[in-house]
Amino acid sequence: MGEKYFPSKGTSMLFAPRIGIEFLYHIRLMAQFNICRKGYNNFSLTVGFVLGGKPKKQ
Repeated sequence: MGEKYFPSKGTSMLFAPRIGIEFLYHIRLMAQFNICRKGYNNFSLTVGFVLGGKPKKQ
């Protein structure tokens, strides 16, 4: 396949919308979709742990 179907030379624009939500002040779920040229688009889903995410008590 290589260069015939997915040429990798040169540059192109990338559009990468991302959205996320935080649960219980410490768990973050995010989704991102990278839109580029044919053959280079991808979707990612991440789960993370937030340190110090809980608001301080007053």
